[in-house]
Amino acid sequence: MHSGIDRPGLAGCPIVHEQPSHLFKSLGLNWITLGFGTLVLMFAVFVTGISPSIAKAEVDSRFSFSFGSYGEGNGQFKTPQDIALDSSGNVWIADTSNNRIQKFNSKGEYLSQFGTKGTGNGQFKEPYGIAIDASNNIWIADTFNNRIQKFNSKGEYLSQFGTASLPYHLVIDSSGKLWITVQSGLFGVLIYNSGGILTNALKSGHQSGIAMDSNGDIWVVDQSENRVQEFNANYEILSEFGTEGEEAGQFLLPRNIAIDSGDNMWIGDFGNARVQRFDPEGEYLSQFLGEKEEPSQEPTGIAIDSSDNVWVVEEGARVEKWIPNRPTTTTEAASEVISKAATMHGTVNPNGLATAYRFEVGTTTSYGFSVPVTDKGIGSGKSGVEVSEELAGLKSKTTYHFRVVATNAEGTSYGKDETFTTK
Repeated sequence: MHSGIDRPGLAGCPIVHEQPSHLFKSLGLNWITLGFGTLVLMFAVFVTGISPSIAKAEVDSRFSFSFGSYGEGNGQFKTPQDIALDSSGNVWIADTSNNRIQKFNSKGEYLSQFGTKGTGNGQFKEPYGIAIDASNNIWIADTFNNRIQKFNSKGEYLSQFGTASLPYHLVIDSSGKLWITVQSGLFGVLIYNSGGILTNALKSGHQSGIAMDSNGDIWVVDQSENRVQEFNANYEILSEFGTEGEEAGQFLLPRNIAIDSGDNMWIGDFGNARVQRFDPEGEYLSQFLGEKEEPSQEPTGIAIDSSDNVWVVEEGARVEKWIPNRPTTTTEAASEVISKAATMHGTVNPNGLATAYRFEVGTTTSYGFSVPVTDKGIGSGKSGVEVSEELAGLKSKTTYHFRVVATNAEGTSYGKDETFTTK
């Protein structure tokens, strides 16, 4: 904890409404003044801030634009707690202390809003969480009304169901079940079907943020234990990482999580006023560091769009967009798999910088060798390039792991792991 600051933490605790100047550290002694008011940040693949515990800065995104300010008017915010993106790229903000949900287009232009303070259908009492399903229906954790409300893509009320505890954040899995983190009671996560029937519960710590990876595993931020836990669809815990502290890879009251196309995890490290990025195994990669003395810079919600731009909601009232400079990588299924050979496939977007790629291959996720041995250049375009490499001399009836890896001047990106089994 940092003395002298009234930090908003768990549901029901005081919420700070100051409007301090937003300063962020990017490289060395260079400081960027980003403005005033409550802040919602949007990043793409990440900027590493410099602190005594970080020896090397990794800059792999660039600022695009910002919008928003503190207040009650259209396009203004009071302590927003979550963010979600629909299939059209529109941005939806849980404007918590204004008891409403606001909608913006991908340019940050205000479009609409719904919700007022109250207990009736379509009203809210400090909504903390928001999720959007495959049909663009909007699910809201109406926290202090102890319920989940469902709206259509126009913001029109559809239905609701009550929860056994204060709902905080939520994610919808591929079967339509809602995994909901709660802030009180015996359980940290409650699982409901789409009809509002409680089907299971996970007894864990004081959970907050929640997200799902490409394998369908659920990652939950355990705020009280300063860790992140992984569960499979059968509610079994698979792994966890994180300890309390201020060093790279440690947490202090982490609040939310989002997962990009490469299954990298972005964690809102609330008490340390930063967002940290981890690989799919929970290994630390980079961070963006805010100033701890500025309470409104502490991240509360994160979302990632289809281009791996990362949106971070902070305690204040502005939205920023950051665009990736590192290559964007997607590993695709192998083809022409026979007893001794196979062809690996992927797509790499250089994002405007000279980029080279390789495939990492092996019988485990440690891989072991690369094809080609020397990275192969694909130019500096701004659209996806299909890449492939043939493998020969493989063992029959053996499962191989592979992923595409691409590097440019701003850093290296790793595609998600794929497998094939020889015949």
